[in-house]
Amino acid sequence: MAKIAICAKDTLFRMAIVGTFRRQAVMSSIFPIREKVTLDREREPRLVELDEETADEVFEALASGTTRKIFLELHNQPQTASDLAEVTETSVQNAQYHL
Repeated sequence: MAKIAICAKDTLFRMAIVGTFRRQAVMSSIFPIREKVTLDREREPRLVELDEETADEVFEALASGTTRKIFLELHNQPQTASDLAEVTETSVQNAQYHL
């Protein structure tokens, strides 16, 4: 799964596919078992203009308020779906849907 960062500037949106997440099961306590998430920064940022077809995909993906909250949380640091559900005050299933 890729992490995408977007910031508005004039008529351009900067869409940075920052890297892919790698998950590794770790036990932080007895219950629940959580996955450790790390980020590989292998891809270069990419600019997407508003009149490109790709811009439609970006706006469609970020149309939901929950998706935007999750996006902002992932922008700060990689997290598991259960962590995102807790931070955005939604269910794990809903967080997974928006991912």
